[in-house]
Amino acid sequence: MIDEYDGTGGVSIIPSARKSIHNHANCPFLHSNNMGRYGLNKTHKGDTHATAQNTQGFDVVDNVMSKPVKTSSPLQTHVNHKNAYRRQSLGTPNSDDSDDNSDADDTLAKSVPAILPSYCRGDFNYSAHSDRVNQTSHVSSSKQNRQQSYSFERERSIYHDRSFDSQSSQKSNSFQDKSKSQEATQKVSIFLLPLVGFLIYTVLAYCKEANMLNIFQGGSSIVYDELKFHTDINNLRRKYKVTDDTILQLQTGISTIYRRQDTGSFIFIYNSNSKNFDPAELNRFMHDVSTTSAHYLRNDSTSVQHITVQGTNLNMNTHNELIKKYRDDVDKSGVMLITEIDKVPSSLAMAFHYYCDEYNPLVKKSAIFFTLNLAQCSDIPSDQTSIHALIEKCLENKWYSGVPKVNMAPLLTRVVNIVIDVTSIEPRET
Repeated sequence: MIDEYDGTGGVSIIPSARKSIHNHANCPFLHSNNMGRYGLNKTHKGDTHATAQNTQGFDVVDNVMSKPVKTSSPLQTHVNHKNAYRRQSLGTPNSDDSDDNSDADDTLAKSVPAILPSYCRGDFNYSAHSDRVNQTSHVSSSKQNRQQSYSFERERSIYHDRSFDSQSSQKSNSFQDKSKSQEATQKVSIFLLPLVGFLIYTVLAYCKEANMLNIFQGGSSIVYDELKFHTDINNLRRKYKVTDDTILQLQTGISTIYRRQDTGSFIFIYNSNSKNFDPAELNRFMHDVSTTSAHYLRNDSTSVQHITVQGTNLNMNTHNELIKKYRDDVDKSGVMLITEIDKVPSSLAMAFHYYCDEYNPLVKKSAIFFTLNLAQCSDIPSDQTSIHALIEKCLENKWYSGVPKVNMAPLLTRVVNIVIDVTSIEPRET
């Protein structure tokens, strides 16, 4: 600005405007050739200068910066910068500074160029409010999601705890029920076992006394067990007055055959020259013994009957014929009685080698009974020390012509196995 005297005593002020604060001549982005100085137009420069020379001088404000300071001016001096808050902050301004800050916002908004985005109070408040609303909504949504997630986790934990408690309770109840059931079963068992044992003992005792321990096994057959066999053998001892040793040999030999599922031979010796010998009594005894043994070996007390073969009646040509003729019958009955073995032809004697084979029996669970009259062996020297040696020597003399020498010893060993002396049999009791 230039001051000059106009001759009338006054001062003529020629305004010389400074560069506008909105001069963007050097800015490559905001420069505009159409914009002049703020408040001045090129078409009015001459008029303004002429009017200034003819009138009394007064100050012409050429720029906002030269205007008096107002409360709304961006250059106000009473603005408390300490209390000013950042517009882009999400924090809410204090209520005490709301008026001053609002004026500062309006003033600053007027001084920015029109090309820039407006930062007026309304826009800022709406944008900030929108941001705060969005963030608040996001925060509340996050809190709600966290609350829902926490609530879901809590409900699931409570449900899991309840389920676990329910399962534990069920297991505990089941265990208690099982314990009670086991205790009840034990009590019942303790009470019933003695009673059942007493009943079984009573039934067995009754069956033993009444001879009723026979159980039906289909058809007309009745099971004949070892207890029944021992009972009947003991009855034969009392009936025929045979020695205990005789009964023990017979009982042990038949029981061994039954357990081992093999075969065995028994020679019942007697002496017809004895004073008390009774051939009919001997025949009855041999019949009862053979029948009782057959019942036990075949577990049948009704349909099984032993086979009796007279040695003097054998007229086969070979021992194979003797084997084939009686093999099936022995398999069914289990016992074959051959009387007067010393009368069997020597050509058929080898058949007994197979019938009496314990290791490879011709018929399993079978007993071969022989009877031998020692009176027929009187030509045997009396220097024999054992009964087995006496019998073997007697049979060897009878069969030497029909049995090969190499087979004689094995044959006699199998035939003369268990020797039972029945010479002392007395007439049965009436």
